[in-house]
Amino acid sequence: FLAGADVFRLNFSHGSQEQKKELLMHIREVEEKYSHPIAVLGDLQGPKLRVGEFSNPNGEMLKRDQLFRLDLDEAQGDNTRVQLPHPES
Repeated sequence: FLAGADVFRLNFSHGSQEQKKELLMHIREVEEKYSHPIAVLGDLQGPKLRVGEFSNPNGEMLKRDQLFRLDLDEAQGDNTRVQLPHPES
């Protein structure tokens, strides 16, 4: 804060709720001490989407501007497409 930060990001993907509560309380103490508002950004974990398997064990190299499709086909992927499994399907 003293170096110029006026927003702090708390990564909720790591650490305990108690740790985050302690950090938040410390931020609010500094805010009160200096009579200056401090924003807190709560970074919440989003969905973890992973592509399916590729037939080439080394993966695929795509070229700039190449079309590449993510689909629900369970076949192994290649340099044109790969499965993108997700629970919403």
